[in-house]
Amino acid sequence: MLGLLARAGTEPGAAGRPLAVPASEVPLVCTVVRLAAHAPGDSDSDADDQWLVLVTPAETAAEAVERDSERRRKGLSHAAAASIGASLDVTDMARILVNLLVPDFADLATVDLAEPVLVGDAPAHLDASGDVRLRRTAAAQSPGISAEDLLPVGEALPPVPDTEVMRPLMAGRPVLVSDVAVLRATLGVDPETLRLFVPSGAHSSVAVPLYARGLILGCVTVWRSQLPSAFGEEDAALLQDIASRAALGVDNARRYTKEHLSVVALQRSLLPCSALDFAAAETVGVYQPAGGGLGVGGDWFDVSAECLSRQRSSKCGPAACSRSSRTDSSRAAAATSRREWRD
Repeated sequence: MLGLLARAGTEPGAAGRPLAVPASEVPLVCTVVRLAAHAPGDSDSDADDQWLVLVTPAETAAEAVERDSERRRKGLSHAAAASIGASLDVTDMARILVNLLVPDFADLATVDLAEPVLVGDAPAHLDASGDVRLRRTAAAQSPGISAEDLLPVGEALPPVPDTEVMRPLMAGRPVLVSDVAVLRATLGVDPETLRLFVPSGAHSSVAVPLYARGLILGCVTVWRSQLPSAFGEEDAALLQDIASRAALGVDNARRYTKEHLSVVALQRSLLPCSALDFAAAETVGVYQPAGGGLGVGGDWFDVSAECLSRQRSSKCGPAACSRSSRTDSSRAAAATSRREWRD
């Protein structure tokens, strides 16, 4: 080994090379770095240069895979912190989540949400997986992944029996499947239904419930087929952390959807008819909602029978009208109006 180090030291710059050490099964990497050099003409040019020799165990293939996996996990964690919660739309939140997971962490990812969540309602507290009704809300896959047989986005998932593999999900815990063949045998559904759940060629999977404020809002599931390493405990823990953040984001979006739909329904219920035909006047009603983010609820105008009665009795000119207005979009704003009478 010393002879190899001597030859490596004659080459300029740093060099790293594997060395076979007798009676050792551990490959080594030798790095030689010149610490001091002398230019021609220096008085000490004949002196020996100084070198730093560093011998370390070489990285094995397994260690290289683990290092790459750790890099992917750190990158995913940082990206999740930056992107999750950026939208108040339930469907957009699901799309953000699957696009975050593919392709660095998984080859295929799906998000299935409880049907009440999609319309802003809270899902019921259920104990058995067979009672859960989910709808596929978002999916993403790496290029080259075959997913034609999987349930498409927008379709309702068939009920899954309350088996051992499903019970942790109902309790808010992740399910790690290192061998998909085991999942095929224990899921408890017929072969046709199984094709809707399990992609062909997948070798491992992790499913994590979207659990927030004591409610199971849905489930995120990831699969690997092209990525060589199977999902492990660290991957499951990372996905659970990301899913917990996403669940809060989905729940916030759900609550916003509920409030928004309530406000819109209440405002529209207070609108006048689009056109009225009185003996004294013809009227037209119009409602123009303000654009998103402006913080106003819009105005509407109306002519009432009381106004027309006043017009006929006073024999005045133009008909009187009322204007209703509020400067925000809350439910209180929709239910309350300020009336201004004009003759």
